[in-house]
Amino acid sequence: MKNRIFSLLLALVMMVGMLSVTALAEESSAVSLAATSGDEDFYPGSTVTVTVSLSQSGYAGLVLKTTCGDLVQNGLEVADELGGYSLSSAGNTIWVNCNVDENGNLVLNEGEDAIVNTTYTGLIANLTYTIPADAKAGDTFTVTATVDAVDADETVVLDGATGSTTITVVERPYVLGDVNEDGAVDFSDAFLVAAYFMDNATFTETQKLAGDMNNDGAVDFSDAFLIAQAFMS
Repeated sequence: MKNRIFSLLLALVMMVGMLSVTALAEESSAVSLAATSGDEDFYPGSTVTVTVSLSQSGYAGLVLKTTCGDLVQNGLEVADELGGYSLSSAGNTIWVNCNVDENGNLVLNEGEDAIVNTTYTGLIANLTYTIPADAKAGDTFTVTATVDAVDADETVVLDGATGSTTITVVERPYVLGDVNEDGAVDFSDAFLVAAYFMDNATFTETQKLAGDMNNDGAVDFSDAFLIAQAFMS
């Protein structure tokens, strides 16, 4: 009899444990993150955009808390679909108060384009970071996002749901600034970049990447200036 009771208790404990694990897994999966780079890959100094999405619906206001290690956060853009939100932040904590109608339903967009929606899921925000310039190949940086959310009646619909993405730095296949590929960054590179901008020189794709010193997607006089500045420093 004792053995039977013990077996039943053990089975009950295992079932409770499995339920807890499932609940945690479901809550964690409500938040998903994905990282993309403005470059071909994650290089030292690259600009990285991390998208934060929710698969949990029914919220009218949420708190987004992020961590990014040694990455430098330099931008935040909340999804256009959450029009009418008010936004405030302190450090890496962002409050997003979504627009709701008189019945407490989440309203997407504003004015004549407003759409009442109680099941909205998808993009919440784009976070922009910069990888430290002194990062080495193989270094990793993890960005996490934790979301607490309430519905229009301030009933909790998400409590500490967390997602993350890890960024692994790789070595550049070129030397930034060395557009003539002679192994040195000097005035000849700055002159070549200026010539390219004035359509007096042609660049390979690799040379374009090497010449884009400020990582803005264009090779112009500002890059030539930065190359000259780097040589003189």
